[in-house]
Amino acid sequence: MLSEQASGKVRAVDDMLKFLFWLLVGVYVYRRWIAPSRRGSLDIPPAAPQGKELSVDAVRCRQCGMYVPRDEAIHNGVDWFCSPQHEQECRHAPHESRHG
Repeated sequence: MLSEQASGKVRAVDDMLKFLFWLLVGVYVYRRWIAPSRRGSLDIPPAAPQGKELSVDAVRCRQCGMYVPRDEAIHNGVDWFCSPQHEQECRHAPHESRHG
């Protein structure tokens, strides 16, 4: 039979193993069920609906040729631009656009 000192060590190891077991169970439960439900409260954009393609009206910048969503583009009444800087450049030199 084990001495009292050895028996105490075995009991301490047994208690430690039980603690580690329940700790791992707790971590598993948290990560599996609790953490995913909390992700919904973060600022994660929703996924695009399946089966539907998102279409965006895009216009081409007269100055650089880059396509920009129409609602973000700048329109001077005649042409579309990707930024105020390109609209201003074109206003100062209207005959020198690269992509016209």
